[in-house]
Amino acid sequence: MSYINTLNYLNSLQYFGIKFGLNNIKVLLDLLGNPHNKFKAVHIAGTNGKGSVAAFTGSIAALSGYKVGVYTSPHLVDFRERIAVKTQSVRQSEITEKFIPKTRVISIVSDIKRAVKHMRNTLDMDHPTYFEIITALAFKYFADENIDILICETGMGGRLDATNVCNSIISVITNVELEHTDVLGNRTTDIAYEKACIIKKPNVVISGSRKRKVLDIISNMVKEKKARLVDINSEYKWGKTSFDINRQTFWIKGHSYSYNDLEISLLGEHQITNAVLAVAVAEKLRLFDFKVHENAIKTGLSSTIWQGRFQVLRKNPLLVCDGAHNPSSARVLKRTISEIEYDRLIFIVGILKEKNYRNILRILLSEDSTAIFTNITGTDRALNPEILLKEARKFSNNIIILKNNISLSLEYAFQKANKNDLICVTGSLYLVGELLKGIKNSKYIFNLTN
Repeated sequence: MSYINTLNYLNSLQYFGIKFGLNNIKVLLDLLGNPHNKFKAVHIAGTNGKGSVAAFTGSIAALSGYKVGVYTSPHLVDFRERIAVKTQSVRQSEITEKFIPKTRVISIVSDIKRAVKHMRNTLDMDHPTYFEIITALAFKYFADENIDILICETGMGGRLDATNVCNSIISVITNVELEHTDVLGNRTTDIAYEKACIIKKPNVVISGSRKRKVLDIISNMVKEKKARLVDINSEYKWGKTSFDINRQTFWIKGHSYSYNDLEISLLGEHQITNAVLAVAVAEKLRLFDFKVHENAIKTGLSSTIWQGRFQVLRKNPLLVCDGAHNPSSARVLKRTISEIEYDRLIFIVGILKEKNYRNILRILLSEDSTAIFTNITGTDRALNPEILLKEARKFSNNIIILKNNISLSLEYAFQKANKNDLICVTGSLYLVGELLKGIKNSKYIFNLTN
C-alpha cells in the first residue's frame, strides 16, 4: 500500500463519524500489544490552548534531554504533524522535531487494518472511528520509538475520548467554555465534568480555569481520585513586560521558583497563560523523577513554534492567521488584535457547520472591519459561506462580501488593503491549514513576502 492510498483509507474513516466510548480503542490497542502502557503521559484537555500547552511542554521536556512524543490534532498542512517526536539536537540549545515517517504510517496502518478485520469479523464489534485509529497509530509509533514521555491532547471532551486510555501522570485542564454542546452537555459544569474525567489516581492535576464552578468540579474529581491539584491562578503570578509583532516577554513567580526575562513568539495574553501551564507541568514532572532544568524551561518556551495561532505571515500589510473556531477563542483573538496598531481590519472567515457561527461573527465583526466569507474546500464539514454572509448582514453594515475560495479572498484583500492594514484569516483551523498549504505550495499569484 502506498502512502497516498494509506491516507485515502484513513480519510475514508470519516464516514464512521464521531463515536464516544473506550471499548473500541482498548480492544484495538490490545490487539496491537498495548503500546500505550509502555510510556508515561501528560494528558491535556480544555476548550482552548491544548495544542499550545502541548507544544511548549514538549519543547521543555526535549531540551531537558528526553525523547518526547507529541500527539495533537488537527493537522494543518501535513497529516504527520499530529504524531511528532521532539529531541534535543546536537547543539543542546536547539530542538529536533521529526514527524512520523511515511513508511511507518504505511506499516502501522497495515497492522491496524488486520486488527480491525479481527474486531469486525471475529469479535463482531463496530468499526473504529478515524480518531480511534489514528490514536492507535500514534501510540504504536511512540512505543516503537521508545519515547521517554508522551505529551497528548484530547480530541474532544475527555471522559470518553480515545486518548483517555493513556498512562497519564499529569492531567492538565486549560479552561472550560461551552463547546460541542450536542455531545458534551449544555452547561459549562457538564463539560467540566467530561474534561475532569481524564484525572487518574494519583495524578497531579494542573488547572488554568478561573471559573469557580469549573474549579469545584475539578476539585471534587481530584478528591475522588486522591490526586493533587495545582491551580495556577492561585499558585502562580505572572506579568507581561513587552510586546511587539514578533514576540512578547514576561515573568512568572511561583512558590518555589521565579523566572524572569521569559520570551515566546506566540502572541496574545492567552499564550502567556498557556506558557504558565507548561511551566507548572515542567515543575511537577520533577515529582516523577524527570530532571527538568530552568534553562530548558526558558529556551523551550522561546523556541516553541505553533502554527496557525496568531501566526504572522506577512507585513505591510500585516497578514495573520488564527484558528479561532468558537466564541471564547474569537474573544481572545479580538483582544490580541486590539494590542496592534492598524488602519483597517479585513477578516477572511470560514467556519465549520457544527460551530456556533452566529456568536463567532458577532464577536469578530465590528464597525472598523471588512468581512470576506469563503469556502473551506478541504472538508465536507464546512458551513456554506452564504449562510455566514446572510447572518452577518443582520447586524453589520460594513463591507461584507463572498469569495469562492481562500485564494480569491486573499487576492481581493490585498487589492483593497494598504500597507498599514491588518488582514486576518480565521474561523477554522481547516481554513488556516488550507492557507498554509497554499503558501507552502506557492499557489498564490500575489507576493506573501515582506
